[in-house]
Amino acid sequence: MSLRTLDVIPDARALHWPRRDDYIAFVTPDTEGPPQDAPSSNSAFLRLPRELRDMVYVYFLEAHRSAPPSPPFAGPRIFRVEHDDTTCTYEQFTPKDIAYPVSIAQSNVNALLQTSRLIRSEVLELADKRNQNSSCLPADLDIMATGYVLYPLWTRLPMLAGHNTSLNVTVRLRIFSPEAFRARDGPPRAPCFAAHGLLKLLNQFITCGPAFTRIDRTADAEPATVIDTLTVRLENYDIYTPRMFPPTVHEMVRMCKALALRADARPSLREICIVEGDTERSRLGFAEREWRYDVASSCDEGELFDMTETWAEMGFALEADAAAFNKIE
Repeated sequence: MSLRTLDVIPDARALHWPRRDDYIAFVTPDTEGPPQDAPSSNSAFLRLPRELRDMVYVYFLEAHRSAPPSPPFAGPRIFRVEHDDTTCTYEQFTPKDIAYPVSIAQSNVNALLQTSRLIRSEVLELADKRNQNSSCLPADLDIMATGYVLYPLWTRLPMLAGHNTSLNVTVRLRIFSPEAFRARDGPPRAPCFAAHGLLKLLNQFITCGPAFTRIDRTADAEPATVIDTLTVRLENYDIYTPRMFPPTVHEMVRMCKALALRADARPSLREICIVEGDTERSRLGFAEREWRYDVASSCDEGELFDMTETWAEMGFALEADAAAFNKIE
């Protein structure tokens, strides 16, 4: 499907990320009822052993989607205009730097939970065991960068994640043209243009989840997501100026290193890892280069205040209002 821009707000159901808390009422004794959905000869699925049924449930507990090969095949996208008189201090309107998808990766777990009480209890039981035994659940985000526009798309999302379950987010950043990643050495020194869009996506994900927008969330709500390790894998798809890839990697490493110094990001982000996926170096037998930074747990208050002012201009404010979805441009 070719890229096309929509001028309507997408359906909230297409952006909904099912969490375990959405089905908290299903674990109370009053709502479970008698085991009237015991395996019977009328259901071939329920006649399977529990171990085989769990293998089927595991498939529904993760949503997968294939990444498009290039931006022209990105499918329907929307450009937002985010504006709030009470919180917007630096920029009244966001630029057209992110082409948001109209839906997130989904599985049929909601339909599965409505099949029968027995299946619902087994699925939720399996989800609870996974959330308790796994300190972090994996999630994959594909971002295509061309010109000054980013095209994000979730390719892997865990369904029914617990409230206190953190995620290991792997971002596959495919760079088709490096214009937005060129350093702006000033004066004054400023991050590359792509940093604004990438930090905005990170802020919106932390505060509002994979939909990148607030859906029935209040400004004083707790962060929607905690990232244990954020891995950014840089891949070069630019065939015209391949020599611009090393400076691009250097600029991204510098941005992530600066982000790791922000102590107020620690509750939502604990570690940042940057991986250089350079095919030319791989052909020559060189190993992939990797940089890891632990997010600082504390820093000077004055330094943090100045840093917060600067980073707020770049879209990273760690506030739910920064991701308000007011209208479409």
